[in-house]
Amino acid sequence: MKVLRSIIFSVLLLPFFMSAKANPDSVLSRHREYLLRTHTVGREVMQHLVTAFDRATGRWRNIDYSNRNPAEWQIGYHVKNIHTLALYTAATKDSKLTLLPVIVSALDEWYKNRYKSTNWWHNEIGIPQMVRDILVLLQSDLTKKQFVNYLEIVNQFRINGTGANLIWSADIGLFYGLFTNDLILANKAASAIVSEIKISDGEGLKPDYSFHQHGARLQMYQYGRTFLVDNIRLAWELRGTPWEYPTGKVNLLADMFLRGWQWMARGIHTVPETMDRSASRVNALNDADIRLHLPFFADIAPAYSKEFMIAAQNQKEAPYTLKGFRGFPYSDFSVYHSRRYSSFVKTISTRTLPTESINYENLKGRLLNSGETYFVKDGTEYFNLMPVWDWTRLPGITAFDGADKIQRSDYNGIVSDGDIGLSAVDYKITDKTGDAFVSCRKSWFMMDGYMVCLMGNIQSTDVSEYYTVMDQARLKEPVLTGTKLFKNGFYPSLQSKYYYHNNFIYHVIAGARATSLYADTVSGNWYAINHSYAKDNIIDSVFMPVIIHDSSSREAAYFVSYARSSKDAARLDRNAPFRIVKNDANSQALIWKEQSLLIAFYEAGQLLVNGKSVTVNAPCLMLIRGERIYAADPLHKGQSLMIQYGKKVISAQLPADGATIKVR
Repeated sequence: MKVLRSIIFSVLLLPFFMSAKANPDSVLSRHREYLLRTHTVGREVMQHLVTAFDRATGRWRNIDYSNRNPAEWQIGYHVKNIHTLALYTAATKDSKLTLLPVIVSALDEWYKNRYKSTNWWHNEIGIPQMVRDILVLLQSDLTKKQFVNYLEIVNQFRINGTGANLIWSADIGLFYGLFTNDLILANKAASAIVSEIKISDGEGLKPDYSFHQHGARLQMYQYGRTFLVDNIRLAWELRGTPWEYPTGKVNLLADMFLRGWQWMARGIHTVPETMDRSASRVNALNDADIRLHLPFFADIAPAYSKEFMIAAQNQKEAPYTLKGFRGFPYSDFSVYHSRRYSSFVKTISTRTLPTESINYENLKGRLLNSGETYFVKDGTEYFNLMPVWDWTRLPGITAFDGADKIQRSDYNGIVSDGDIGLSAVDYKITDKTGDAFVSCRKSWFMMDGYMVCLMGNIQSTDVSEYYTVMDQARLKEPVLTGTKLFKNGFYPSLQSKYYYHNNFIYHVIAGARATSLYADTVSGNWYAINHSYAKDNIIDSVFMPVIIHDSSSREAAYFVSYARSSKDAARLDRNAPFRIVKNDANSQALIWKEQSLLIAFYEAGQLLVNGKSVTVNAPCLMLIRGERIYAADPLHKGQSLMIQYGKKVISAQLPADGATIKVR
């Protein structure tokens, strides 16, 4: 019945779409303009492709046509090369006589053989997308027969899926409908696209403006990138047509960018956990860059032009203006931005999924989402460092030799007033069998240049030694502690209280038997983490300070802070502007500048602070600043919370999605 109604609706509207307003040529010409404005092909690139092309076979000599890698499908570069030459040809009219025979020969080779990947995505989306663009760029230069033949490659699409997959497939269907004047198909595809721009209870855009794909996995700059960028383009290309995006849908895309996207990166630089398995791809950590697309965004959403302009300046690494704490409870992700640097924390719960490893990608990432922390100033700290990483010692994790997986728990939450915030989790990491483990209550407090990490109620079984990695970043300069300068090398056991590197101080507060420091060169290769790439050896350098825990202590703590100089680091060593109130199985609490109190209650209980008690009847996260009180439910059950703060009793119904509310 639903399908019948859709057919009747399309038939009734067909005369309307046949009007001049539904001119396919206007959309196709805009797509051509968009391609030329967002892609630049240099002459050297063009010459290299022409030189490597074998006119006798219609193939490129430097492509392995027997390759069957499902992720970075090498044979797909055949069409990518054509796409590059088509862009160059469309942009430089004088090149047609030289390049068009190469393009046609290569297209004929693909049309004749119809190469197929073992990965459906290339067959139904990747290749049809590129051929769609080629036809838009060169339609007037192809014969009718050539155009019809190549259009069959575009017709490999199927409109299905959710989130980015739906946008991809319906986008191709829309253009196929425009190419063939099948306006019923175009209408179906456009409707599917617009309908997918929504707050989703499954895959797609979440209420906190994070983005999920392949289940409850944070995929902001992989699938989320397609969702945002392709919808910006489509909304721009379809304006003034019967398929024009409704204002509400455009506003939702703007919210995704302003309230989600730009917060999960520092400018164009992001961290591995925002993109899941694609973090194992070359240059992936700069995939937050959408500077080329912001002018189009401003065209379709002029009400947000000023905010887009500020965001564009931040992406250009001008003086950074994004400031404050933002938590994404649907994705167990927190971030703090300041003028000088940004810090990121990613955890996991029973509501989110472990990282995935498919198509021979992300081959070492099994411990991702285990409480990693990142500190980004200019974006070079972790960029393309993945091939040489020690993946058993990801930055921020508490683990042991042989640790294999992070256990997902119900207790995982975030509380914030938008300025400062707290993220807390009931933490457990195990070996493959689950018999050996380390567990603790673990929380991260982020405020004005500081990240303080507390670990309470630490327990372990069948583990001789466990550690917390304070960072594993690119070594940029000599490491200091006080006036001592460390030469490059590995120091397995030190009593240093803090380390200073790249304007950050890493300071152990409690719970360490010793620390270790690695500050030297490392080697590796991309193939080891992603079989799409070569085994060529890569040499880089790593800075990795590690806390070796005192197994007799049930508590540990450290902080990381920005420090302009080694003198500032020494000053912070003596006098940091926070005070730890409690760090045990029941609660973890910290006072910031004697003005703000942040608490993670793991159970119902009471906390005494400066002679004043805070009592709660259920697990919760709280932030108290003066007379204002904020709370969140780390169990995501929507609990009724009773708070007694001094002599005052406050009741609140906490949201079931873990969102922070102001209770007073």
